[in-house]
Amino acid sequence: MKKLFLYILVILLIPAYSFAQDTGHDDHEHDSLTVDSAYLPYVYADPFLSIINDTILYDYSLNSFRRYNPLNKLTFHNSNGVMASIFQPAYFPDRVHWQTGYFDFFSEQNLYNLNREDIRLYYNKTAFLDASYSSGYEREQYFNLNHSQPLTEQFSLSINYQIIGAPGALKYQKSKHAHFRGTVHYKGIGKSYHGFITFSQNNISRQENGGITDPDAFIDTTVYDRQLLPVYLYSAEHKYMKSDLFFVHGFTIGKSGKKENQLFAEHEFAVSGKHSVFIDNDPTSGVYSLVMLDTNRTADSLRHTSIENFVRIGNRNSKYFRWYIRAGFLQHKIYNTYKDSTLEESVLEAGFSSGVVPDYRVFAKGKMSLIGTTHSDVFFHGGIRGNDSLTFAGFGNVEFRLQMPGVFFNEYYGNHIAWTFDPVQSKTLLIQGGIRYKTQSISIFHSTVSDLMYFTPSSIAQGGAGMVQGALYEGKFRFGRFMVDMKGVYQYERNAHYINIPEWAGSFKFSMKNYVFKKALSLRSGIEVWAHAKYYADAWDPVRQVFYRQNEIKTGGFLYPGVFVEAQIKRMRVFAELQNITAGLLPVDYWQIPGYPLPDRAFRFGLSWMFFN
Repeated sequence: MKKLFLYILVILLIPAYSFAQDTGHDDHEHDSLTVDSAYLPYVYADPFLSIINDTILYDYSLNSFRRYNPLNKLTFHNSNGVMASIFQPAYFPDRVHWQTGYFDFFSEQNLYNLNREDIRLYYNKTAFLDASYSSGYEREQYFNLNHSQPLTEQFSLSINYQIIGAPGALKYQKSKHAHFRGTVHYKGIGKSYHGFITFSQNNISRQENGGITDPDAFIDTTVYDRQLLPVYLYSAEHKYMKSDLFFVHGFTIGKSGKKENQLFAEHEFAVSGKHSVFIDNDPTSGVYSLVMLDTNRTADSLRHTSIENFVRIGNRNSKYFRWYIRAGFLQHKIYNTYKDSTLEESVLEAGFSSGVVPDYRVFAKGKMSLIGTTHSDVFFHGGIRGNDSLTFAGFGNVEFRLQMPGVFFNEYYGNHIAWTFDPVQSKTLLIQGGIRYKTQSISIFHSTVSDLMYFTPSSIAQGGAGMVQGALYEGKFRFGRFMVDMKGVYQYERNAHYINIPEWAGSFKFSMKNYVFKKALSLRSGIEVWAHAKYYADAWDPVRQVFYRQNEIKTGGFLYPGVFVEAQIKRMRVFAELQNITAGLLPVDYWQIPGYPLPDRAFRFGLSWMFFN
């Protein structure tokens, strides 16, 4: 107990000290980093992202600091609380965006992976390296490196590397991540010929304990050791590997002096492979209801490889109208324990972005995939958004999916589960719209769903027609040196009872920002809390690697508070935080996923440092 109050006291005394050191001037909006900033422009390699965004500057200010948690990219989510753990979006629009494609595995955690969609092509003239490290609960370790440097006038190199290690809150819950991507970018003289080649490798290894055997045994107290709780599995683990070789090259058509009229023609080629395997050295432990192939060792394996060949043309430089058309052919190899198959896919994709409406950008993207001779998947996304410089702006988007559930849902053969399922295409229509005033925004969404795939404890099924509606509010307020960040969502479903989502969720952060030591140091500290409604959250099945619907255990309905301090000294950012500060003080069971209680009170710290040359 004394240590708890000591931690909180130290964290809260830091801003008090900085307040005393401050000169009293609070009219500076910039960080102290400004004098050391470098111009680090980049564009996204993804054709759609490249036409809806202008050149972007690499942001490493204190305001962009996220304390190295990839799940911060989601509005709200459910997980077992351990860094690098499995997760499921709890906000329905995030769930729609997270839907798996036809050739994805059951529950790919792509938020952790280095994917093609987030490849950045840098145009910086000086080398830089952004290195981040943090340590947390039970010696959790996080390391991330982002590096880019020009090699010659035309060539540049960028490297991304990330390692995550988490022992976990429970027995046999260790996770290890290793992600790497290297990109060589060629910028031709006069920008006529250009291209890049990138290689990425993603490896995830996660022990699977199946959750604790008796939820009633979970006691939230500082003297109860989570490692003493009995779990279902003691020798099971999941391994995921994904590798990708991606090559794009092409020509810019038109004179370099007339950027408005420049067109591009490009060719892209890719070879990719994914491998997922569930391993258990004790398949007859009594946990599994069935053993079909091997009584000595489980090795349920899925594998997918593909070769892709595409061409695309378009215009990404026009101020008023940017567009692209992309078409190509893919060959897929599918391996499912003891049945292999080959599938072919033809893809036609197009997108545009327009700035004709003053201070607004209108954009749309459509894609049709013809998979063999069996079916076509259709996807459309369109929207409008106001510029960030507008004080008052509207925004909206519409998204439509006509999608066949993944190939691995059709037929699956494993050591404990096997099925043959004849699915139909699911339909999802999501409409979102809202308004933004300065640093506040409110939006509503309406979604109609039909024949969505969902899992039960022992099988798979498709739901009937239903709808989901809701509203999201986000606001940031500043009162002198004090800041308040709020986020809240209300959502509900009708006739879609197979979709488990909390009725409400929210987060609140109160902080104070100061400049000390003659503004050489920017400091922000405060308290934050999040919560969501109590509901029957989906449970995790380690064998199938899916979340499945259950109605026996309710999770949520508690506050999860923490205190933090963040600081920036020129090109270095540091933080310290104490999570779940009420653990052991209040009689609360901290659950987000059935069978996986969240960690006890935990202290985390970390730093990020930007280097040049």
